[in-house]
Amino acid sequence: MGVFTTAQMHDRDQRSWSSLKRGITLIEMLVTLAIISLIVSIAYPSMTTGIDGIRLHTSVDNIAAFFSEARNMSDRFQTPVQITLLPAQDRLHAATIDGAWQKVYELPRRVHIVFPREAGTVVLFPGSPTPALRMLLQAEHGRRTGLRFNIFTGTAEKWEPDEPGI
Repeated sequence: MGVFTTAQMHDRDQRSWSSLKRGITLIEMLVTLAIISLIVSIAYPSMTTGIDGIRLHTSVDNIAAFFSEARNMSDRFQTPVQITLLPAQDRLHAATIDGAWQKVYELPRRVHIVFPREAGTVVLFPGSPTPALRMLLQAEHGRRTGLRFNIFTGTAEKWEPDEPGI
């Protein structure tokens, strides 16, 4: 065995170290991708359900604001406002009888009106109480939230449906 100088030993260590740190192997890459895929596949259903729940509650809030605006327009212009519910199109349409004001609200994708099932109209008269009305919305994953109007105060209230047949 020969005698190595410190510089030669350092040079030999550097060459062996550089050959070890070339990069990651294909197996390491595949294992990492498998772990990430597993995490995403576990988290995805709960994320989409959560997003649908947010869409559902936002839709209820927007419909309540839509009815409130229609009520305000009726009282402000002293003219009846007709609100048309179109469940097949997931849309609401409001207009004054004389046509001076109108507004349309379309529900976001994946949120549907499930009650009432048929199209109908509600007329808001100035200074009169809001008619009794209930609406039930359903998200794509089956979660439901309702909206009802208090006939005494005219305010919209959220309600959780406990009747499975609706």
